[in-house]
Amino acid sequence: MLNRQLRLRAAGLTAGLVIIGAAALQAQNNAPAKMASGSTVQEGLSLSKLPSGDEIIAKYEKFLGGKEALAKVQTRVVWSRRIQDDGAPSETILLRRSKRPNFSIMGQMFLDGTFAGWTNGCDGTNGWSGGGGGGKGQIKEYAPAVAAGPICHQELAFYGYFVLDADVMRKAYKSFQVKSELRIVQPPVSIYGSLAGGKGKDLVPEGPRDAYLVLAVPAEEGDIGTWLVFDKETGALLRRQYDAEPMPGPPGRNSNFTSYLQYRAVGDGTVSAFQFASQNKGGLTRGIHTKIEDNVPISDDVFIKPKNSTREDKGL
Repeated sequence: MLNRQLRLRAAGLTAGLVIIGAAALQAQNNAPAKMASGSTVQEGLSLSKLPSGDEIIAKYEKFLGGKEALAKVQTRVVWSRRIQDDGAPSETILLRRSKRPNFSIMGQMFLDGTFAGWTNGCDGTNGWSGGGGGGKGQIKEYAPAVAAGPICHQELAFYGYFVLDADVMRKAYKSFQVKSELRIVQPPVSIYGSLAGGKGKDLVPEGPRDAYLVLAVPAEEGDIGTWLVFDKETGALLRRQYDAEPMPGPPGRNSNFTSYLQYRAVGDGTVSAFQFASQNKGGLTRGIHTKIEDNVPISDDVFIKPKNSTREDKGL
């Protein structure tokens, strides 16, 4: 029996994430596990009532500054250092410009300031991606339905380039299903964390964090569903796990996930993650925001899709 319990616990330990569910409780007690609706089993085998998906999103919005403060942010400019920790070494500068509603464009530069290429963007309706310096200048355009969903929303909301728009987030997903409580380990910010901007100390410490696991079910057929991990104490989004399928498999089997680190004050009462760490089969890549500026005047012309991703003037 003891070996069986150890195997069950080991099976739940993947990607720094532990879930002890009804099956583990049944194995420990050698009796059927009776669970009330809306409850989950946590370490220590205690039962607790889960919040709703709406409650979790509302707490996340409040953590980022609250609806009123976030609504005042109409544009955002983010300077980032993109650093490849594992895999082929690489370090570049990313410059993201964003504007409500759903406008964004990101360019990539080398450390000496030389232009490398346009990475991706959204013009409010359509989304596109470029090959950067290594993609031979080709531009891939996405259909409006796709651009309005996972492409633009992923860039603007999930990677911390823009503040959360809870209404847009709710439209992108038809439901937020709260699956369980769990404990994850936030990765260290590394020595590169010293490059991060923002004001004040990090609001979510690294190390073990108690959290909620939420399945975000896409609103549109063909869009990508995601696993979202929210911090219980602060409400911050800690992790996003995804794969190529509309309904992702169990998060412990998923090699693609992004952790959000170094939440700090931006200004005007808002908060943002100043680092994200993206893990996949190719290695670990960090995006460290060295500076975030809000409400800088930006013309809509900035977001026009380039004809060639490697032309600094967009080839217009």
